[in-house]
Amino acid sequence: AVMALPLTRVTLGDPEMSQMPQDIEAVRAIRQLQATGNGGALIPIQILVQFPDTVLTVPRASGLLAITEKLRQDPRVGDVYAVADPARGGDHLLMNLAAWDPSAVLAQLPEALHALISRDTKSTLIYVIPNNAITLVDACRFARELTVTDWRTYWPQDPGTVTIGGPLTIANEFQDLTRRYLPRLLLIVAGGTFLMLLAYTRSVVIPLKAVLANLLTVGAALGATAALFRSDLGMWLFGLESPLITLGPAIPMVTFCVVFGLSMDYEIFLLSPILEAHRRGDGDADAVLTGVTASAGLITAAASVMAIVFFGFALTGFVAVKFLGIALGLGILLDATVTRLVLIPAAMLVFGRWNWWPGDRHLPAD
Repeated sequence: AVMALPLTRVTLGDPEMSQMPQDIEAVRAIRQLQATGNGGALIPIQILVQFPDTVLTVPRASGLLAITEKLRQDPRVGDVYAVADPARGGDHLLMNLAAWDPSAVLAQLPEALHALISRDTKSTLIYVIPNNAITLVDACRFARELTVTDWRTYWPQDPGTVTIGGPLTIANEFQDLTRRYLPRLLLIVAGGTFLMLLAYTRSVVIPLKAVLANLLTVGAALGATAALFRSDLGMWLFGLESPLITLGPAIPMVTFCVVFGLSMDYEIFLLSPILEAHRRGDGDADAVLTGVTASAGLITAAASVMAIVFFGFALTGFVAVKFLGIALGLGILLDATVTRLVLIPAAMLVFGRWNWWPGDRHLPAD
């Protein structure tokens, strides 16, 4: 449990540039854009404003102008592209609206602004370019703030709708979906495992111990790996430019599923001879000793092979893949040593005959 604590300091999110291989073409292009001060152009925030009829009315255009000016004052914003924007040739929009009809105003707009307004003039886009200096994490937080902003204050009498899009919003929504479905994933995997072991052992205590031990193993593996990737030693070992701050939302899910599944294999390896000895009438201590003696070599060999395979992921250039490989390998080693050959047998000796509750209670126990 203590080993899992460093995981609380890692934020779920897309990887920063420092976590990508620096020699690939895409990263070099991004670095060059950042050097010119235009790195934020790759992650624009798109604000789509829609009305039942035209947006080209004085009140609605005034609201658009107010939004544009407010965005330009935010230090996290590098640039804004909008129809009602004095900096982009839209300074005459309000004045023209007072005298002309919407189609005439649309004809007067500069060509560059036509990409920001629909042909029926019912919708308009506002492109917000994040400041080149802010991190991807801060940019995602900014996009999330815009998503929960109450835009009705700009058009108190209109039933207009505002939708936030763009790559940052996609990243935020993916993180939200991951957090939402992670408890279901845990319940399905842990619940299915519990029921399988319940049917196999006719015991409630043994499956419960196995599920809790597996959860501790996964948490410890992820936490220890997070601590390593945030340390100076980890940065030196894996060639990181900066400590790990963000972690891909899918990595904890994949780690959980793989480590949990393999741990259940080792649990069956350990339990099978214990269960057989118990049903022969052996005492609890003798049954546990028989199970550990019979399965230790198999568990050690299987775990060693899997750990070598997973640690091989650390040779790749992507930090996310390195992290996944180290977490999986460490999780397997922890499970095969501390959990499966120490913690579970020791717990079984402590519980004694209660290991088999509510089934097989009539058999002798130490």
